[in-house]
Amino acid sequence: MADSAIPLLNGLAKQAGLVDRAKRAISHSHSYFRDAQHPDGYWWGEFGIEPHDGGRVPDAKSLPRTWPATPQISAQLTSAREFILSRGGVPKTRVFTKIWLALFGQWDWSGTPNLPPELILLPSWAPFNIYEFSSWARATIVPMSIILTERPYCPVPDDAGIDELYPHGHWTGSWSTKKQTVPGEAFSRRGFIRLLPLHHAGEDEFSDALNKGFDGFDSFAIEDEETCTVQACVSPVWDTCLAQVALLESGLAPDDPMVQSSTRWLVNNQILEEGDWSVRAKGNAARRLGFRVP
Repeated sequence: MADSAIPLLNGLAKQAGLVDRAKRAISHSHSYFRDAQHPDGYWWGEFGIEPHDGGRVPDAKSLPRTWPATPQISAQLTSAREFILSRGGVPKTRVFTKIWLALFGQWDWSGTPNLPPELILLPSWAPFNIYEFSSWARATIVPMSIILTERPYCPVPDDAGIDELYPHGHWTGSWSTKKQTVPGEAFSRRGFIRLLPLHHAGEDEFSDALNKGFDGFDSFAIEDEETCTVQACVSPVWDTCLAQVALLESGLAPDDPMVQSSTRWLVNNQILEEGDWSVRAKGNAARRLGFRVP
């Protein structure tokens, strides 16, 4: 769930000296998590689908550590722990969860994949290069390669750890001996991942970049008087195209005002400048529609 990035983002903001950014309504996100837990004990982003592993461990255990100690909260944490252990605990979670946990010393970095930053230097004609990946994957792989190489670590108090989620003690196996699932995360979380290498670099000149990153993440948040949650992604271009297809397939005439106005909107939002995406584009590379509004 992308929502777990809210408290993580606040911690990053405080360490980066961006005090104002640390004033997000974190209590509202806690309210959302308390209400969003499934009766079986897990938190999951896909409605009506049971998670295939231990759920979202950072969401299910690390975040609630900051909740007030009440009988209801204790019952929720106990339920979450039982569900996670029933699915094999931390060792059975997917690779992205393990990376989150390694950032806080709750998973051994040796149990994460190797992804050298030098990957960015491979030319487009190489059998394996950054341009073979989709746009969202490129924006994740590049900062993640820095994180996996530098292996930053933010220690947490002993009582904030998750040792109880290891069925057979703290696991220290290596990536080469364990099969991992392919990560696939929400786009808002991808934006958060971009901020980690900038913060880890520790350079003052990155403050503007960090602020812009926080602004981008804020644009995904939906907050009301009691709760705060985060949209996985915002995709008006894609959504408009799909809506057009649905309308036309249902019998709406091509000259209908809705079809005409949405077509004009799409034309006006074409990408007219070349970027990394154009490396693999053929024909008129500088005239494409992106996933989002450029």
